[in-house]
Amino acid sequence: MAMIRTARFTTDAAQAGEMLARRAELIRVVREAFPGLTEARLARLGEDSWVDIWRWESAASMQTATAGAHDLPETAAAGPLSALTSLSGLTVVSATATALQIHPGIDPPAGGGFEVRRADANFGPRPGVDLVLRSPVRAFTIPRATAHETFYIRMYDASAPPLYSRRSAAVITNLPVA
Repeated sequence: MAMIRTARFTTDAAQAGEMLARRAELIRVVREAFPGLTEARLARLGEDSWVDIWRWESAASMQTATAGAHDLPETAAAGPLSALTSLSGLTVVSATATALQIHPGIDPPAGGGFEVRRADANFGPRPGVDLVLRSPVRAFTIPRATAHETFYIRMYDASAPPLYSRRSAAVITNLPVA
């Protein structure tokens, strides 16, 4: 059965031509490396908003490509011009000595979620020492360890590699811990 994977993102209007060239190269390389991509369509939703739709001949071919695409140099090159919406509506619903309850103000994309890190860098599918958590749900809890902490939060989608919010939302605490 055919599978479809979509990604919605923004690109600065001035960089649209560069994004289109990088996308074309990425599609070429993915088709060479992973059989099964039958169609790739891109729709412009507004001046800087896009939706990319990739059709795979089977779930297995899509999953194989999704798992292996992270290792392609063209994947990294395609990413910086695209981004999901930033979390400007994020709120801390409650703060206790052990946890912060977060509401990002937006639903996560299908198959995606929210990534929390201790540094405003290294966002991506691979874990790192600064990764706190990934949450697929709209409201989530960040565990606390020290009185003074800073957390950076971005939204990500289910594309390969995942697209992330262009900017992080920062939560800075200065509260006693248990």
